[in-house]
Amino acid sequence: MTNMVLLGSLYVGELCAVLVVLALYRLANNGSMSSFLSSRTGLLCLASGLGLVLSGLMVIIEFRRSRLSESGPFALTVAMNLIVVVLSVGSGELAVRLLSTNTESGVHFGRKLLYPPEWEDLVSRHSAASADLHNAFFVSDELLGWTVGPNRTSGKGLYFSSREGLRSPKPGIAFTDRSTSCRIALVGDSYTFGQDVRFEDSWGHRLELALGEQCQVLNFAVSGYGVDQAYLRYMRDVRPWHPDVVIFGFINEDVMRTMSVYAFLLWPEGYMPWAKPRFVLAGEQLSILNAPLPKPDEIFSKRSIRELPYISYDRAYRARYWRYIPPSYLFRFLLSWYPPNEQTSPMKSINTMIFRSFFQAATSEGSIPMVVYLPSPDDFHAANNYTPVGITIVRDAGLEPIDLTTCVSQITFTERFASAYGHYSSRANALVASCLLEILTTHLSQKDGDRQRKRPSFTSAQSSR
Repeated sequence: MTNMVLLGSLYVGELCAVLVVLALYRLANNGSMSSFLSSRTGLLCLASGLGLVLSGLMVIIEFRRSRLSESGPFALTVAMNLIVVVLSVGSGELAVRLLSTNTESGVHFGRKLLYPPEWEDLVSRHSAASADLHNAFFVSDELLGWTVGPNRTSGKGLYFSSREGLRSPKPGIAFTDRSTSCRIALVGDSYTFGQDVRFEDSWGHRLELALGEQCQVLNFAVSGYGVDQAYLRYMRDVRPWHPDVVIFGFINEDVMRTMSVYAFLLWPEGYMPWAKPRFVLAGEQLSILNAPLPKPDEIFSKRSIRELPYISYDRAYRARYWRYIPPSYLFRFLLSWYPPNEQTSPMKSINTMIFRSFFQAATSEGSIPMVVYLPSPDDFHAANNYTPVGITIVRDAGLEPIDLTTCVSQITFTERFASAYGHYSSRANALVASCLLEILTTHLSQKDGDRQRKRPSFTSAQSSR
């Protein structure tokens, strides 16, 4: 006869053991015991640990009881438990393997890419697509990782770039040919670039139309950029234009991207073959670890991902999992659904310094810096009292971001986004432009007033002769 108390204790103990291992996996990458224990994962770990201890005690008690009578029920129950566990794990492994699909980007279970991907798959994928890089819309850049190529047309004809490598209404135009009394520059990622909508529907262009012919809006944003790349884009490419206003647009994910080194680990399902800059702090100063950046051919000539320069600084790299890719699809499936926590301390301090440095640099150039928070779908699924870490970081830098969450909330969730990737629809782009217009107009009026006060009076100049 099966000992149901023992059988239940064994199942509970095994489940708790799995949860503890997964929770400790996150702790190993979190680095802070206090923050771990105060998180839901930490509480789950404590509860699972307690459950593991209690189930272990019950197994010991049942074992002692069996010694006083017959060992048969105990041994039979343990054997039954092992058979069920082995069959369950084997069935799960078989099911994941049968339902998985090998693609160019790796093994997928449904829409989920099994983590970690095989390095050989990434290399072969680059080899197959490398010929297309020559005429691609985005090109390699030894400082930024990638940027918009000059005089380009995207594969589907939705995006065009100017001679200067800025988003434009048609390929090959030169923004420097236009004479203007007011110039506004945009830096940021795909939300600022206006991904998934035409140039005419992007919020940058709509803002230019609303401001009138006296103002030129230049879109320096590049899809996929983190806060670090947007900052470097400003420092190298925007400053020579001497804009009156610089709008630094960002989403919450952008502060996480700052901690990455290789774009193909950020987006393993997309073709992003580039490295990206990685800042560290040397005292109170920002320093780039890996400039100049390697080109894709150099990256994928390595025999192993472990040979890549500064790979240990990438937030998505876990040495113990890339050192030995688990042969079990089921295990990789669990890892894919339960990614580790990131180390938040360096992320916050580095991004704080980047925003502070941007503000200081723009101000010293005579430009008005504006930091604008663009909400993504995750912001609308969060609790009411949720404050994005990106906004907290900007405030830690001594700045107050312009949060457009309320602005974009004027339309329904399905009306806000143009695609499954969460980029703004044409209507949401129009709202962003409308909400920024009043703030921007106020800034420009103040700047014009400052110019008038600094400009010498003709009458006073004459009277002094």
